[in-house]
Amino acid sequence: MNNAQIGKNLETLRLMHGLTQSELAEAADVTTNHISHLESGSSGISLKLILKICRVLKTTPNDILSGEYETYDKDDGHTLSLDHLEPSDIDLIEKIAHFLKNKS
Repeated sequence: MNNAQIGKNLETLRLMHGLTQSELAEAADVTTNHISHLESGSSGISLKLILKICRVLKTTPNDILSGEYETYDKDDGHTLSLDHLEPSDIDLIEKIAHFLKNKS
């Protein structure tokens, strides 16, 4: 995964939700300039920011990282199948889950 592709995925998801860069930035508590740099691929994204953006866009880290755009709705229990993922994607998701589990 590279910054340019992650940036394109982020921009696509943002536009799918009808948000401007400014609106996403405000909701994720970062600057509009930071969102712009992420979307252009000139800046990498932190795990903490991925998780904030996922909450705003009701999506999963996999959607941002891989471009598999499936929205997540906690209320209906939608989950993402791991069947189509590469081993490196599954490894990343497991690392994120481990991080979240140990964060509390």
